[in-house]
Amino acid sequence: VLRFSEGISEGVVFPSSLALLSHWSPIHERSRLVSLNTVGTSVGTVVTLPLTAQLCASSWGWPSVFYLLGVLGCAWSLLWLCLVHEWPEMHPGISSRELQHIQRHRGTSCAAQQPHGVPWSRLLRSRSVWALGLTMFCGNWGFYLLLIDLPNYLRGVLHRPIGSNGYENAAVHIAAAVSMLLCAPIADLLRKRQMLSVTAIRKLFQTIGLLGPAVCLSLVPLVGCDAKAALVCLVSGMALFGFTVGGQSPLALDIAPDFAGTVMGIVNCMGNLSGMLAPLVTGYFIEHDESLAQWRKLFLLASAIYTFGAVSFVLFGSATVEEWGVAPTSKNSLVSFPHPESESDEDPDDFRAVAAEMHLM
Repeated sequence: VLRFSEGISEGVVFPSSLALLSHWSPIHERSRLVSLNTVGTSVGTVVTLPLTAQLCASSWGWPSVFYLLGVLGCAWSLLWLCLVHEWPEMHPGISSRELQHIQRHRGTSCAAQQPHGVPWSRLLRSRSVWALGLTMFCGNWGFYLLLIDLPNYLRGVLHRPIGSNGYENAAVHIAAAVSMLLCAPIADLLRKRQMLSVTAIRKLFQTIGLLGPAVCLSLVPLVGCDAKAALVCLVSGMALFGFTVGGQSPLALDIAPDFAGTVMGIVNCMGNLSGMLAPLVTGYFIEHDESLAQWRKLFLLASAIYTFGAVSFVLFGSATVEEWGVAPTSKNSLVSFPHPESESDEDPDDFRAVAAEMHLM
């Protein structure tokens, strides 16, 4: 019950953060900002895995892990409430130059929108939304397999001690974090210079981000119990998975800038279904036989699911803005902002006042 409640509470984080980014992110900086948001998951894993391994092995035991992480979660919540503002127009410390830059380049004048309802019918019938949800499900399958069950593989098959297990597990997620930080600026640069269409960029990065891990995971069974070779394959796979930060991660912002949080909530739910199913399937295979042969089946299954996710996204995915993805009031009331090098009589404080009057906080 407690674990279920924790999942319900954490489930709102990614959708709400993406809605926040839709207010704050210029179009050509979306991949970078989303990557900074996403990479926090990997960084948290990197720090937590070796730390929890050491705490479990210490005299404090496993309960200390829950006490420590619970306190850190409460501290983070307080910082979030004090420092984060939903709209740049309402941030007391933002400079006029930064505010104008955001307003000019985020695509729609979000601060000028009136409240509007979510077009549920058209959203749920959107091929782009379902393609995004499916590819996230497939990508998350392998991610959760490694996140939840990699320690069991390192211990049971590769016979790694618990002390080094945490660090080796963390290395896999370090690779993903570094890759995300490197790939996001490349995706933004391709978009800024219009070297490829936005849809082509998203498909390119998503294909690399899923087919790369598919190949790497299919190689793991071939190296047998060679711990170093297996770790190289796993680290390489997660490094390539980092390319998805230029594929699936900012896509909700692309197709529905005014409903990015809602879209993210739906596709994130679809993606996280694999977080429920992957451990169940893993348990079915290795509950009574934690052998290399059983793990071979799991890695090959994950590889096949990765491949299916890549192919389906290439066939059905799109980054084109959906007609329903921009609210009618936003279409009809876009605000024009001056070029940063031109002189303007507009005062950003005026926009703050408008936002306050419309109860946007």
